[in-house]
Amino acid sequence: MFYLILSVIFLVFGVIAVAAFAVLIFSLFASNAYGAPYVPVERKNLRKILDLGNIKEDDVFCDLGSGDGRVIFEAIQVFNAKYGIGYEASIWPYYASVISLKLKGLGGKVRIFKKDFLRESGKEFERVSFVYTYTYPPLMKKISAYVLPNLKKGARILTVSFSLPEENGDFKIVKIGQVGWHKIFIYEKIV
Repeated sequence: MFYLILSVIFLVFGVIAVAAFAVLIFSLFASNAYGAPYVPVERKNLRKILDLGNIKEDDVFCDLGSGDGRVIFEAIQVFNAKYGIGYEASIWPYYASVISLKLKGLGGKVRIFKKDFLRESGKEFERVSFVYTYTYPPLMKKISAYVLPNLKKGARILTVSFSLPEENGDFKIVKIGQVGWHKIFIYEKIV
């Protein structure tokens, strides 16, 4: 009887482990399908990266591809941004961020959506004053064409490792920095 119970316990844990692994693998493929794999910025570099952006207390901070939420949480908790909005289409990072959001008690200051931000109505970005993104160049073109035109004049954009397409004349580059192996680009909307 003992061995039967032990076998059932191992079977249950095995099924849970396989299911968790399947969700993780599916999330990786889903992230790629939306334009960028889930590759979080290293925690040791995060504060330095955000410090370059000069986040202000009245900023509405938006992370396009928010992953596990670490960037939004840092912007709210350390840099005192007024409000945080995140978009994450992949299952595993989205649920990881929601759990962290609840554990940190930031539900009134942060909202994370499980959706592709390119499917969002442009009006959702009108109140955003600071955009953070760490995505590949093909997705940067889509961000430049779809999201950025909806931002108000003076909004800032921080991109990690990849710059915005040069043909977008609505923005000027205000700072370029280096944190670890990441090149950081800071832009401001001028139109």
